[in-house]
This record gives sequence, structure tokens and C-alpha cells, in this order.
Amino acid sequence: MEIKPDVTYNSGVTDSGTATNSAPAHEQTAETPEKGTALWLDDYLPFRVAVAASEVGKVIAPYYHHFGLTMPELAILSVLYEQSPMTQQMIIARTALEKFAISRGSRALLAKDLIERQAHHTDGRSYWISLTASGRELYEHIVPMSLIFEEKLKAFLGSEERYHAAKTILRDVEKAAKAMGADASCQQEFSRFLKD
Repeated sequence: MEIKPDVTYNSGVTDSGTATNSAPAHEQTAETPEKGTALWLDDYLPFRVAVAASEVGKVIAPYYHHFGLTMPELAILSVLYEQSPMTQQMIIARTALEKFAISRGSRALLAKDLIERQAHHTDGRSYWISLTASGRELYEHIVPMSLIFEEKLKAFLGSEERYHAAKTILRDVEKAAKAMGADASCQQEFSRFLKD
């Protein structure tokens, strides 16, 4: 797969911020590679999903930071509010976040007295984790802000139908990615490119 470094992308917006009718540069050039031979980021679904997540995070994360919370910490509080106590492994499975993010987030929440740990009676390497009164109070305080953010995002999507379609598609992409990660034939196919 070839990435063309010499082709510039024209966003269709001038330096002054006004829109133009220009097409992307890869559509204008007479030397456009055939479909399937080049990687155009604007059409690459994994990149689009990552960018969408990044843009959402840029908008909402600063408001959670005001309360001293990162997004993984918020996720931990949220799942513990739904169900307590939970082990760290249960939280990882529920949030689909990386182990290091949950481990670091849990340590930070412990230091802020927002969660507490109790010994696991049958597994000496594990702990039961639950919300403290302070953690529950903080979470309940930020829920209205979170719901307003979702309503605003729905409004900017333009319709209730697009909002539900977006949620469905994102869940489908998540399921597809998990299935790919567990599929041996996919791993073999990807591994071909790692050989010397």
C-alpha cells in the first residue's frame, strides 16, 4: 500500500476561511493512483473513527478536567455508579479500556478518595472497588452536564435518526474490530507485512 507524499490535500477552504468549490487534490491530479493502491486518510475508516473520538474529547474533556477527572477516571466512576463493587478486571471488561489506563485511573481516584478498595476473599491478587460517598456525590454532580453535552451533540448531528444511526454504526465498528482482533486468519494476513 502506497501513501503519496507528493500529493497535497486541498480542504476546499481558503486561508480567509471561505469555502471554495475545489475538489481534493487527489481528485484533481491526472496521476491519481488506482483504487486500492494508495491510502487516502479522508476515506480511511480507522482514521475517521480515531479523529471523531479525538474531536469529541477535545470538546468535553476540559469540562471534566475542571473537576480533576480524566476520561478513563470518568469511565471508572460511571461503571461503579451502575454496579458496585467491581474488580479491576470487571471494569476493564465493561469499559473496553486498556489495563494501564484503568490501573492508573484507579490509583488517581483512590488518592482523591473517590473510590475505595477492599480485599478479595478468594483472589489475593485482586480487590473489590466501589465508590465512596464523595465519589458518588461528584459523579451525580457532573451527570447533568454530561447529558447536556450529549443533547448538544445530537442537535449538531441534525436529527434524532442520525444520532441513533451514529450510535448503531459505532457499536458495529467496535464489534467488527473485536472480531478482527480475535480472528486468526486476519492476524495471519496482517503478519505477512511484518516479515523481513
